[in-house]
Amino acid sequence: MSEGLSDSETQVGENSVGDWLESDSAPTAAINGFGNPDGPMSRGIKRPRDFLGMRFYPRTTEVYEQNVGLGQQQQQLGEPSWEVRNNVAVDDRNISTNIPYEGPNPQQVEGHGSDSASSFMNGYGRSDSSRATDILMSVSVSTDFTKIKILEFANSAMEDLITMSKKDFNPFDYRHADRMRTAGFGNNQSLPCSGYLHLEASRETAYVGMNRLGIVEMLMDSNRWAAKFADIVSRAILLAVINPGTAEYDGALQVMTAEFHIPTPLVPVRDSYFARYCRKLSPDTWGVVDISLESLFPYPASTRYRRKPSGCLIHELPNGCSKIIWLEYVEADNSLVHKIFQHVVCSGYVFGAQRWVVAIAREHDLLQALMNMTPSEGALRITPMGRVSLLKLVEKMTREFFLDASGSSTNMWMTLPLHGNEDIKITVKNRAHSFGFLGGRTIVLSTSVEIPVPPKRVFSLLSAAESRPKWDFLSQSHVIRELANIIVGSNPESRVSILEIINTTPENTDAPMFYLQKSYIDPTFAYVVYAPIDVPAMSMLLSGGDPESVAFMTSGFMMFPDRPILPGEESSGSLLTVLFHILDDAPREDHYCLSLNSLNVSHSLISGTVGMIKDNFIRGHQRSGGRRGN
Repeated sequence: MSEGLSDSETQVGENSVGDWLESDSAPTAAINGFGNPDGPMSRGIKRPRDFLGMRFYPRTTEVYEQNVGLGQQQQQLGEPSWEVRNNVAVDDRNISTNIPYEGPNPQQVEGHGSDSASSFMNGYGRSDSSRATDILMSVSVSTDFTKIKILEFANSAMEDLITMSKKDFNPFDYRHADRMRTAGFGNNQSLPCSGYLHLEASRETAYVGMNRLGIVEMLMDSNRWAAKFADIVSRAILLAVINPGTAEYDGALQVMTAEFHIPTPLVPVRDSYFARYCRKLSPDTWGVVDISLESLFPYPASTRYRRKPSGCLIHELPNGCSKIIWLEYVEADNSLVHKIFQHVVCSGYVFGAQRWVVAIAREHDLLQALMNMTPSEGALRITPMGRVSLLKLVEKMTREFFLDASGSSTNMWMTLPLHGNEDIKITVKNRAHSFGFLGGRTIVLSTSVEIPVPPKRVFSLLSAAESRPKWDFLSQSHVIRELANIIVGSNPESRVSILEIINTTPENTDAPMFYLQKSYIDPTFAYVVYAPIDVPAMSMLLSGGDPESVAFMTSGFMMFPDRPILPGEESSGSLLTVLFHILDDAPREDHYCLSLNSLNVSHSLISGTVGMIKDNFIRGHQRSGGRRGN
């Protein structure tokens, strides 16, 4: 018997999926107050080569067995080569021309990766080579032979998902990033963590306060899926619908391409072409599974990442909630991941099943907050209509923050061309003024650093209004106070806040300003996202006006533990990503030209902010005698 599971948990092989899900056989985790708070939060599996139906993707098996190195491959056009000429930083990359195309457009999430005005990016915000591959895929899947093969893959993947949901799992100890315990076989196998495709697997079982149909709809609509999982999915395009299925998506089969990411430019995105299949397994149980299509379409863009059978089983409960078993099982090459993220990425922690389940719970929290008629807390009363407008705007702000911070090809990150700043990335965005976006040219700059304190302490400093002058240059001559907040979920630290900025200098003539801020924390990660809002826009929002008409530029912070953690643990350090989105005060006609003044201002802003954040904790660390932790 594998350790960590009781006898009853292993005797499920002959039960139906619905019976087993309805029972307490599977380990559970408490989400939003539902479920067993003592259940393990994350479990993993690595299986032998003949497990999980390897029969239908021999190419994947061959790559894994031979450990084919992919570490030297570069994504897209690679890192830009900057050179300073005549006080202007110039990008020397060769830019390709657009590929002409006449035909149906793949469906893409509106606003996801579509705001870059780079001369070599097409209308979807993707490079021409990626778009050409998408077009080739959408045409290829239209043949009857290919449809039959994809359906075979999907059915086999669904059976594998069911098998893995019942399989006896040993807990995966995330603390050992290069090891994964083989369930039920009693031996450990080292897995390569750099330069090769290596396995990442995790399973999460939890209860969430959403019904089955709401979850299925969110997963099967590519637009909603990318929007609701924006901290994990940077782009999703629906390439083909092989079978639309019933009104409740039974039998629905579609082909998609997606980029999976964590919001930092120091971790490359994971591209994949895959089939997504939904099937009704019993009257109250449904399955949704993804399976990569590399054995049918071995395009170069997909050789760095493969989705083996991954997805979820959803069992609807009589009280309207759902029991979810989510499994992530992938092969990935992490050789280009920055060294400070190697541990949490190579372990599978940041892309693991727990984060997907938490995202569903977060959507439930948002829906509850939208329906909550309780007056807001604070000096400013927010009406129910104003609450809806504010919540919708901050959700849009949060998605834009995740996309702006992503390592996606859309962002065209370039290293700041100043000595000693290799980890500071910068990009330029040109866009016309439209609802929700400021017109003109803007600069986005980001970096990620290690902080020697737990994420919760970093989050507390960055989210509290009274602490803002400790790290924000612009707030040092101002008083910042929270006028009102809307708590989202059961944790009062996860909230939407209206912050008033009061200039205390005697000669002040500035108009009043506000920050609209979203703070969120869970056991896997945390973020603080904010945008300045002027008085007319804030008044309009509070009266229930259209949030789509409010222009904003989002800045903020994201925090991960500096190492994988198990339930009940707390890391002693944090990985902090900082992102600022600012207007360029010296615009040029050339999209890839930045004045030295713009570069120096950008460098001072981000390096000074990081320095002030570190100083807050280094002083406290020294006063405590060098002890790390709380």
